[in-house]
Amino acid sequence: MDDDMTLQLVVQVPMGISDDDLGVRHRLEDELDRTFDAKGYGLVDGGDIGSGTMNVFALVRAQHWGAALLVAVSVLRDFGIDRSAVIAKRDLTDDDSMPVIVWPEGSDGPFRY
Repeated sequence: MDDDMTLQLVVQVPMGISDDDLGVRHRLEDELDRTFDAKGYGLVDGGDIGSGTMNVFALVRAQHWGAALLVAVSVLRDFGIDRSAVIAKRDLTDDDSMPVIVWPEGSDGPFRY
């Protein structure tokens, strides 16, 4: 990990949004990774499925957080899954930090893996 990739962006989508949830997650990972890499925002670090949700994890350069968030929202809209998804932010410089939901705006519930 680059020292300047200090933030984690987590895209979470409920399972059951498709007949091919794993395929959706892989396509989401690929599109985010391609775009983040091309623009220098960061990189996708992997994903997981469990507890009824799918997660995509990205490492993001702090100075590009806002732009990376906009890209993630745009990709979710392009995939037609934006109404089901949440995006969380985690500070990787603090070992005790927990992800906090940052999108959709106004979300007040805690983030759960």
